[in-house]
Amino acid sequence: MLETDRNTWDLVMNLSKVAYERKADWVMSFYKGYKTIDGIENWPEMEVDFARMYWKRDEWDDALEKAIAFGLIASHRLEQLDPAVEFGGESLPFVIRLNQFHALQVRKNFGKFQGDLYFTKDGYPAMMELADGTRVARGDKDWQYWKFAWRCSLITVITLTDHLHMTHFRAANVMATAVRKTLSPNHPLRRLLSVFTFGSIFVNLQAMHTLIGPRHVLHRSTPFVQFEDLSEVVPQNLLPLTEKHKALLKDEEWAKLPSKVQESPYFSDGKLLFDAERKLLKDFRELYGYGSMGMCSSSDDKITGPEAAGFLNELVAENAHSHYASSLHPNEILMSYIWTVTGWHRHVGTVGDYYRDPELASFSWRDGERVARPLQHMQMTTVAVFTSSLQPKIIEDYSHVFQGIYKEPQMIQIMDRFRAQLGRVSKEIEKRNEKRLHDPDMGFKNIHADPKIVECSVLGLPYYAFYLLPARFWELAAGVILYLFCAEKERIISEMLMRQPAVLALLQLWTALLFLVTFLVKFEEKNFPLPGALMPVFGTVCFILCGYAQFAFLNRLLNFPPVVYIGKISYCVYLWHVPVLALCRWLTLGSDMPMALRLLSLLPTALLAVATHHLVEGPLRKVEIKSKRSLITSFVASIGVAFFVVLIVVIRHSAGKSYFLWLGCVALMWLLILFLLFSLQKEEAAGSRNLFIFTCLLVCASFGLTYNNYHVNSDLHSAEHVMVNPRADERDEEPAMVQASCTMCSCVSETWTYHLPPESCTADAWSCSSRSPSACFQGTPLSEADFQPHVPWGHENCMGVELSRDEILSRCLTPERQRSIWVVGDSHSFALVPCITMTAEKVGMPVHNYSWPAHHACDTDWDKLLDVLEARVNSEDIVAFSACFYCMQWCLPHFEELIQRLVAFVQSRSAKLLVFKDVPLLNHNSVNCANSDPGQFTGCSISKEQATVDVKDTNDMLDAYSSDFGMIDLFSPMCMEGRCDIFVPGTSAVAWVDKTHINLNGCHYLAPFICSGMRSLGYI
Repeated sequence: MLETDRNTWDLVMNLSKVAYERKADWVMSFYKGYKTIDGIENWPEMEVDFARMYWKRDEWDDALEKAIAFGLIASHRLEQLDPAVEFGGESLPFVIRLNQFHALQVRKNFGKFQGDLYFTKDGYPAMMELADGTRVARGDKDWQYWKFAWRCSLITVITLTDHLHMTHFRAANVMATAVRKTLSPNHPLRRLLSVFTFGSIFVNLQAMHTLIGPRHVLHRSTPFVQFEDLSEVVPQNLLPLTEKHKALLKDEEWAKLPSKVQESPYFSDGKLLFDAERKLLKDFRELYGYGSMGMCSSSDDKITGPEAAGFLNELVAENAHSHYASSLHPNEILMSYIWTVTGWHRHVGTVGDYYRDPELASFSWRDGERVARPLQHMQMTTVAVFTSSLQPKIIEDYSHVFQGIYKEPQMIQIMDRFRAQLGRVSKEIEKRNEKRLHDPDMGFKNIHADPKIVECSVLGLPYYAFYLLPARFWELAAGVILYLFCAEKERIISEMLMRQPAVLALLQLWTALLFLVTFLVKFEEKNFPLPGALMPVFGTVCFILCGYAQFAFLNRLLNFPPVVYIGKISYCVYLWHVPVLALCRWLTLGSDMPMALRLLSLLPTALLAVATHHLVEGPLRKVEIKSKRSLITSFVASIGVAFFVVLIVVIRHSAGKSYFLWLGCVALMWLLILFLLFSLQKEEAAGSRNLFIFTCLLVCASFGLTYNNYHVNSDLHSAEHVMVNPRADERDEEPAMVQASCTMCSCVSETWTYHLPPESCTADAWSCSSRSPSACFQGTPLSEADFQPHVPWGHENCMGVELSRDEILSRCLTPERQRSIWVVGDSHSFALVPCITMTAEKVGMPVHNYSWPAHHACDTDWDKLLDVLEARVNSEDIVAFSACFYCMQWCLPHFEELIQRLVAFVQSRSAKLLVFKDVPLLNHNSVNCANSDPGQFTGCSISKEQATVDVKDTNDMLDAYSSDFGMIDLFSPMCMEGRCDIFVPGTSAVAWVDKTHINLNGCHYLAPFICSGMRSLGYI
């Protein structure tokens, strides 16, 4: 999609309904007004307006790079040169180096990461040295382009290495893991570090699954060919944390920093915050250093406490396990970890101002252009907005964390002193920022060391407190306590209120005030349920107490008939308001709903509540339950229905088959009808309850069994996996086939085959030339995971819809420039992708799947596909195609034309064409073979002779062109003893999805045949 005509700024800006002055305005229009679940703006609020300050005459002033290097995100990467580099008559004493990242391979036409930028003593950029040694001077015609490439490289490297790897995967993840593995819950050190690690596991787990995986969102938005290369190179090149932060850890190292670097906000402001955190750690060590909970030896102050020593050892071990360099200095390493997840995290993790403007910086750019393309930049912005979340600040009160530990009062005092010192640090930084605003050499604030801004690398999830019971149990307890207090005392309380009118008046006043404040005061999300829920809860308690006085004003007011009716439907309103509001929020795409829409949502909520009250709640209230047995029976029936509904949802999401959904709906409706009839009957019919319960359980059980049977025997997930033994030969004394039994739901059985060629092979055929396996499978360790299938493009595989050329390119990444296998064709080719991949992985060739269902030779989309392949297939690549027998029979002339086109195409590209003779067709006019419904294979056996006759015309056509391509016969290996059926030859493992497509069992079985065939043809 990089090169498509649609991926240009002229097009997107001209098509926009609003005229935007700059490209950055167009980008930000997509996020304006939208908020995260935490209630914060999707795109972070602007801190520095780079365009206003540095965008001059349609290009960036050199002062921008000066600000980035000496005042903002890159100051930690500044190096002082001794001696300084002399260039163009100037002395250049500072440099930020990025040429070391030039080795990372990028996809075709993307710019490479590089550039060592040299600065004058005043901080202005003067010269850039590229990876090939070329020097670009300030004022050269390419100066603006190379500055743009350097900014993109710099911000992306900081994001991926300093932020993602160093902060999240190294410091936060390693520290959280070590804490939880070695320190008991009440250990003081665990309590302290929980302030800095809570939420780290959750955040990093999400990042692992949504960001760093191959071809995941971060890979797609960056230009790298192999994203794994970055994950392997970065950890080994990161310095130990104590080395990275040595200038803050040691005064002698601080003194070595140039004065201009010391004055940068990261170092000058950061030192204030760093010293406050170091004082916290020092006070903690003094409190818990010795005694019954001591961590240190009184003689030499070494860490000797068993848990603390185990923690530090685990830190070192986790670093080594994760390929990170480590340190053995306990005080320094603890301080380094805490600083990394607080001040450092804020410094390197705030990139919204840079990435809002595609002319300032982006993850990727086209080589030679000084602005990122729209598609690539928008992909990058999605990463920025969907990885942000509201987090607690370091200056907040964490004294509750230390409740119940040894020396709790003293530890809370230490935390109070820490917060007081952070307050002083915040005020000092605010004063400095006021001066910076008026400093002509800077002109902006840097708030990234302000304790009011710095997070603790913990995840704030206020909605957990809203929905989960532990945070709201006290609300329920208030009602329970009120009931226990008032039970069987109604008359006493009523008489007391009648004798004490002042008490009653006070109760009513409190009730009115509490409800009024509840409606008028809006609490922040983090303050709910405490203290936000205190007033409505206590107001409700007062209101219930007022109800014991029948003559009270509130009771007379609430006895008004419309108010009484609102009370009757109130529970139904409570039940319906959440789905109605959820639907409204969905209609507004997650943005804040205007007040008019909120008020309008009351109408459907009220209508649904009225209908539910009269049609459901009212009739059910009139149902009389005469015995405990009836009560238990009704309860069991209700639970069965609820369980059944949940089961239907699970089946729908797991199986994805529409007929399961419809069957489930019909069965559910039948159960509901039975339940309704049962509930409304005046007299209980004999056995009716038992009938209902039996029907409910029967339907639930049948669906459960059907669901399991479906997953066991269908799609590409079979209960029996055929594993190929790569070391089998004639001397093996074990039988060629060993099959384990397995029940339907309890386990996964394995069928091991030593890959003995079937009797139908001829002596000189490639697949029967030797009883030993192909060389590319020899020497492989025998384990269950050896031949697990791998589909390169994920589950979609660029299939399932009619694809245009641009859509193909947008769904599939641009492949790396190395020898590759390209699979084309219809679903028969697609079914062979796992078989081909098993062989390709052994020889290091990537497999790219451009096949999708029903893409026969009669389709016109082949023109679009060949256009795509024209730009992708390189010399010596392999284009693989499955000659679907039954498809070719009814479309044979077109397939012959397609074969000719494929031959001409690969010859023009100096590539190779590999055609597979498809597996047998288990259905013809004289055979009734059912489709792949679970367990319903019937009549799926055909003689090899008949199957051969069915494909004679196709074979004759393929043989006529066989000199122009390599051909592998998959027909013969799937037949044994003169018959072809649904099983892997010699086993009872089902090898077919349906009568024409093999499943993963079949792929495991055929993989060595394909491997041997490709070797015999000289293709691998």
